[in-house]
Amino acid sequence: MNPRRILISSLLVVILIAGCAPPEAQQHLEQGQKYQAAWQLDQALSEYTQALEHDPKLVEAYVQRGQLNLTVSEFTQAQADFTQAIALDAKRADAFAGRGLANHRLRDLPAALADFDQAIALNPDYVFAYARRSVVYWEQADTTKAQADFDRVVASEPKDALGNYCVGLVYNLMKDEDKALTYYNTALELDPGNSEYFRARGLVFVDQNDLDHALADFD
Repeated sequence: MNPRRILISSLLVVILIAGCAPPEAQQHLEQGQKYQAAWQLDQALSEYTQALEHDPKLVEAYVQRGQLNLTVSEFTQAQADFTQAIALDAKRADAFAGRGLANHRLRDLPAALADFDQAIALNPDYVFAYARRSVVYWEQADTTKAQADFDRVVASEPKDALGNYCVGLVYNLMKDEDKALTYYNTALELDPGNSEYFRARGLVFVDQNDLDHALADFD
């Protein structure tokens, strides 16, 4: 056989192998997503970890485990997972946004801002990143930039749960609690198992001194 053809064939095999996760890794990833959707978080975490044991370069498993770690308030672990995902694929806007949220929760505002900036650079229509960046600007007392991001989020007129949560978030920052509740309620109707949405709505109830509803959401 022609040596050049042998070389090309070998390279194609390497590319195909590199581009495909081992079947076991993919199976654990998919099972983890099913567990997470069913709110069986310990099982989901185990499945994502097993997926990465089979394929340490499976970017999606790092992203999914990072999102789960955010959900259970393991912010340092979430930060590490998203960092691994970014190291493997620096074009994942969701990984930058996830790390930005982890850094925000860890109170590293400059790092959070840099991550949200990069997420938006990769995806200029990323409503979640604008919403979370607006919070950072607000906390840094940069009201002009915060307002610009507020306006971008509100103008998005979202139809999904995450988008409604983001609009609720910015209305809450603007102290329009009634509108915030409206959007949080819609987010929870669309995604009734999301603890972050309950937490956000509960904080509004606390501000309104409606402690019974706040406690129900926090539970």
